[in-house]
Amino acid sequence: MKTLDLRMKAIIASLVVVLGITGYIHQLPKNAINVLVDGQVVGNTLLQEETENLVGTLIASDLEKGPYKLIAKSSVTFEPVTIKKENFTDPEDLKTAISDALLYNALGQTLTIDGESFMTFGSLDETEKFLTSVKSQFLQNNEVIVSAEYVENIQVIEEEVELSSIVSYDQAWNAFIEGKDELLTYKIAPGDTTWDIASKFDMYVSDIAAANPEIDIELLQIGQEIKLNIPMAFINVRTVTSEVIEEAIINKTVYEKTNTMYVGESKLKKEGVDGKKVLEVERISINGVLEEQVVLSEEIVSEPESTVILSGSKWREVASSGEFIKPTTGSITSRFGMRWGRLHAGIDIGTKIGTPVKAADHGIVTKVGYISGYGKTVILDHGNGRTTLYGHLSGYNVQVGQSAAKGTVIAYSGNTGNVTGPCLHFEVREKGTPIDPLKYVDLKK
Repeated sequence: MKTLDLRMKAIIASLVVVLGITGYIHQLPKNAINVLVDGQVVGNTLLQEETENLVGTLIASDLEKGPYKLIAKSSVTFEPVTIKKENFTDPEDLKTAISDALLYNALGQTLTIDGESFMTFGSLDETEKFLTSVKSQFLQNNEVIVSAEYVENIQVIEEEVELSSIVSYDQAWNAFIEGKDELLTYKIAPGDTTWDIASKFDMYVSDIAAANPEIDIELLQIGQEIKLNIPMAFINVRTVTSEVIEEAIINKTVYEKTNTMYVGESKLKKEGVDGKKVLEVERISINGVLEEQVVLSEEIVSEPESTVILSGSKWREVASSGEFIKPTTGSITSRFGMRWGRLHAGIDIGTKIGTPVKAADHGIVTKVGYISGYGKTVILDHGNGRTTLYGHLSGYNVQVGQSAAKGTVIAYSGNTGNVTGPCLHFEVREKGTPIDPLKYVDLKK
């Protein structure tokens, strides 16, 4: 029995030694393979061939599931390494690490405008959808489209690009709608107002003021240049459309003199009727704004019939004194006679805006309203073919047909019409012929 116990102890001791040696062997460094993606170690493996197959499977899977046509960009390499067992990479962790490290480019569709890159889309369908939207916003259903072309040279180039450079349709459309700012200048033309300019360029008056802080935009001069910040489109569309339209031929107004009515009186004799014509027109527009219209054909459907108005020719007999008073306060700034190559048919009296204007003599009011060049105007009939005219007014104090006594306030001075400054333009006419007012006006009264 003692011999058996000794033998068992020897066996157990041997096993302990063997197990100890085995454990030591397992702890010794072993030969393995590092896996590198684009030069960076992502893990290690003992099975290079299986790992290569794994990389191929991961890339194939990524290429199939992406929204774009992907192009593998990463380089996967292997290098021998000696490591301890506890530093081995778990196969599932290695798979995840490789998948996370792989990089891709895409086969993009780059839209160029006059040779410069604008946007890169992920597919040709997205590109065509965007370009179709650009055109369609300027096409109307009720028009016959002859042609719709881009003003710029538009091309689509297929090329390898980084994924970060690809934009969606919504991103591209928002960028297109916002447009780009292009600084332009505009030269003031005769008759221009700030409101007219703002309407012409689809702007606000405040935009023009902000672009020209050093200029009083309410006092613009002919020939003066102002800056306009106008949002310009990246892509412009020229459309040619044709349409058959019906247009009115506006009837003319003719006047017939009658001695049964006083000068300044009028009455409708016959209501006119507009005619009609059918036009075939071709319109050339840029971004929906009409640039040119050409009439291809014209057919008159009905001729217009003139409006006839009876105009009085009989002069009133008014109890006028025959001597005129000065109609307002102030100094004469321009006299009767030729000026700048034409007749200045009255005198100008310089005075502040809003100064009362008085009837130069007893008379009947025959005109209250705007006359081209004169601005706001009042005309009085003093009988026997003599009239007085009061122009460049700021406001009225009488109505047509009203009797005005000498010295009565009939209006207020201003600077309307063609005028270099606030004044009253005063005329005297004998049966329609201008006479120098200073022959009649007593400047002291």
